[in-house]
Amino acid sequence: MKLRYLAVPGVLLATSLTIAACSSPNGGNSATDSGTASAARTPAAVASPTTRPDASPTASGAVSSSSPGSAASGQTASVSSAPGRDGFNAALAQWKLAANAPLASINTYLRQAAKDLRGADDPGYSTAIGQLTYLSNVPDSNVPPAQQAKAESDAKALDTFFGTPGLFTGTSGQQTGFAAALAQWKQASNAPLAMVDSYFLQAGKDLRGADDPGYSTAIGQLTYLSNVPDSNVPPAQQAKAESDAKALDTFFGTPGLNS
Repeated sequence: MKLRYLAVPGVLLATSLTIAACSSPNGGNSATDSGTASAARTPAAVASPTTRPDASPTASGAVSSSSPGSAASGQTASVSSAPGRDGFNAALAQWKLAANAPLASINTYLRQAAKDLRGADDPGYSTAIGQLTYLSNVPDSNVPPAQQAKAESDAKALDTFFGTPGLFTGTSGQQTGFAAALAQWKQASNAPLAMVDSYFLQAGKDLRGADDPGYSTAIGQLTYLSNVPDSNVPPAQQAKAESDAKALDTFFGTPGLNS
C-alpha cells in the first residue's frame, strides 16, 4: 500500500535549492551539497501521512481534522452516536403508535419499542427498557391493584423519558377516548338491563371523540347493541348482537365480559 505524504513548503524549497546548487555550472563543494540534500530528505523533514494526530474519524469513516484554533488547544471534533439516536427515535415512534392502538395491540408496540432501545446499545436506556417490558406484560383486564399502580407509574416515567407528557397518562385524545369508552363498556356489564343501552351509546360517543378512523367498526357495533330491544329480540338480530358483543370484548381487551 502506498502512503501519500503532505509536502511541507519549506522542505520542498530547501530540497529544490540544494539540487539546483549541485547541478549549477560553477560547481561547488559536492560533499557539502550532497550532505545538505540528504539532510533535507531525512524522516524529520518529511511531512506526516494524510491521517494526522489532530484528525478524528467521522461517522462516515472519513477523517476530519480540527481547526487551527482547536489544534492549538489539543481539542478535536466530537462525533455524536448515531446508532443511539436512531434507536431512540424508532422506540419513540412505537410508543406513539401504542398510544393510538386498540388495547389488544398495545403490547406489540411496547415490546418493539423496548427492542429498538436495546438495539441502541446505550446503558442509559436500561430503566426505560425494563419499564416497557413490564407494561407489555400487564394483562388487558383483571389487573391486580399493585400491578396497576406500577404500570401507571412506569407509563408516566416513560412519558417523561420520551418527552410525551400525558400521552399514556390521560391527556391524549385517542388514549383518553378509548379509556373512557372502555370504562363505559365495563359499567354496561354490571348495569341493570334498562340502563345498558345508555352505556353503549356513551362508549360510542367517547370513541368518536377520539377521532380515530380505526374505531369506526367498534362505534357501529356499539350503536347496534344500544338499539337491541330488551325482550322479544328476533333471532337474526340476537345473533348479530352476540357477534358484535364478542368482537367488542376483543376490541376492549375484555374477553367474555359482555359476550
